[in-house]
Amino acid sequence: MNKILLPLTALLLLVSVDAAFGDVVRLRTGEVIKGRPLREKSDEYVLVIEDVARGLLRSISWEAVSDADRKRLQAAFHITNPGLAVVAGHRVTITLEGGGTVDVVGRIVERSDAGVTILQGGKEVKIPAERIVAIRTEVLDPRDVWRPEKLFERFLARLQKDGVDLTQLSAREHFRIAEYARLIGLFAIALEHYRQSAADKTFLSAHIAAKRVAEVEVLLQEKSALKDLRAIRTDIRRKAYRRARTLMEAFKKAHPEPPPPVAFQAHRARLLFVAKRGEHMQREAKIRAPKIARRLIQAKVREPDVTLADVTAWARRELPELMFAGLAQHLMRWDDVTLDEGRMFWENGRRSSWHIASYGSGTFIVEPPKVKKPLGNAEKPMTRDRWWFRSSPAERASWLTAWFAERSGLFDISDVPTRVQCVMCAGRGVKGNRLCPRCQGTRYDKRVRFR
Repeated sequence: MNKILLPLTALLLLVSVDAAFGDVVRLRTGEVIKGRPLREKSDEYVLVIEDVARGLLRSISWEAVSDADRKRLQAAFHITNPGLAVVAGHRVTITLEGGGTVDVVGRIVERSDAGVTILQGGKEVKIPAERIVAIRTEVLDPRDVWRPEKLFERFLARLQKDGVDLTQLSAREHFRIAEYARLIGLFAIALEHYRQSAADKTFLSAHIAAKRVAEVEVLLQEKSALKDLRAIRTDIRRKAYRRARTLMEAFKKAHPEPPPPVAFQAHRARLLFVAKRGEHMQREAKIRAPKIARRLIQAKVREPDVTLADVTAWARRELPELMFAGLAQHLMRWDDVTLDEGRMFWENGRRSSWHIASYGSGTFIVEPPKVKKPLGNAEKPMTRDRWWFRSSPAERASWLTAWFAERSGLFDISDVPTRVQCVMCAGRGVKGNRLCPRCQGTRYDKRVRFR
């Protein structure tokens, strides 16, 4: 029994996965859309597809769909398409700078020995002759050539030529204009004319116009919502996380119950925000936290009459919080960050570059001298406090940085200790018949590699 059930389960799983991803629709331009054609939203003018890759609804003229897929889907949907008049255009194959070729689709409006100018989506693109591989004539969707506003202008001019008075439109003419505007993506204009058409109860298709009003309102809502989401993604790419957060909060209020494709895109935008903000803040924390600690240490060791005991106690009790407070203040350039968040970004960040701090001639304070005091040397040995008061601010800062890096537990310490011979005694620990006055018999300077 199990041997039969397992293949059936696998088959059902494959069927459910295939249904989730839907159909594959090919356009005349060669573009392939993977998604779910929606019968309830499609009509004789447009095919509406839920695009899986983009997570949005796409309205596509039937004339833009490949012949095979158009016939197949129209037969499945039991609809006939009067269509948007196709236009003669061109497909220009050009070479790329890095190698390979790409096709530019539009209508050539100018030719010369220097090259061609092709109108594509309402914009003129100049192509040099040396980059042209081939030019082919092709039937195109007008939207590949002109902008929607230009297409609508041409449509109205055609109506006027046919004797339609644009100042006194009938319900049927309002409906006709609305259908065309919807087809080319001018949804606000379409909505206005659908409402005019639906208001005339004597119009036989008033109920269809009323239905179109509801559909276009949803499309406008989706269009507005997707525009807001594009603005959010743009701010995320620009690292404007504070503004992106504000826009996301405004989006929730403006679109409390968005359609499924919009909700999917909103979810992806939130995930992108969290990921990119976290990556950026962790990277900044990795770079800035050690620099902030160094700056605080340099200021502390310059205070008058400060002792070694004072600075080590300060470094143990206060410096960590001061470092994270400074880090949070630095991160506030991009978004509101609390002290705890600053600490979290530092702890979770990947720290790759090493920093180095040296105990210098004060190494004897943290590591006992290797050489005993020679007999007959009456000179008093160096003490911690004497070394501290005789050292320069730079030597003090380096010593305290090394001490803080080792003792705070906030940094990764290299397993390989770095020691450099004392420059005065060349690593012997003595100078003549007395201890080296610099290293006090330690023989080397201990350096700490931390990150």
